[in-house]
Amino acid sequence: MIKEIVDNYFELNLKRNTRKRQYVEARAIFYKLCREFTKLSLEEIGEQVNRDHASVLHGIRSLNNWIEYDNRIKNNLRILRNKVRNFEDEKDNVIELDESIVLKYVQLKEQVKEQEEIINDLRNALKDITEKHTRREKFYQKYGFIN
Repeated sequence: MIKEIVDNYFELNLKRNTRKRQYVEARAIFYKLCREFTKLSLEEIGEQVNRDHASVLHGIRSLNNWIEYDNRIKNNLRILRNKVRNFEDEKDNVIELDESIVLKYVQLKEQVKEQEEIINDLRNALKDITEKHTRREKFYQKYGFIN
């Protein structure tokens, strides 16, 4: 999820094997965010972007130095950190919504069952009325009250 957020923000593919500055900075921010928001090891973080643990460590250290002097990188990190936090909050809300949806589903299912019972009762009543009506109509026809 973090990789996708960073990829989309910079409009890059972090897995691309290049040393262009924009990719190096984006990967460094990705490494930092993964360390802050996950319990992944350096090796596991690196595997996400085809790098080793040493590259991850070097990227984090470099980023810490860059943000002291480069406000652009500092702002990008701040923005992405907020995006990840917001995503985490939304994910928690989705879980809560999922639970409320399940409860609502159970309630609606019970209402459907009750309505089906009412419909069956009405069908039976209609059947009885139709049978009575048919018998009366035959009686009235037999004795000439109707043609």
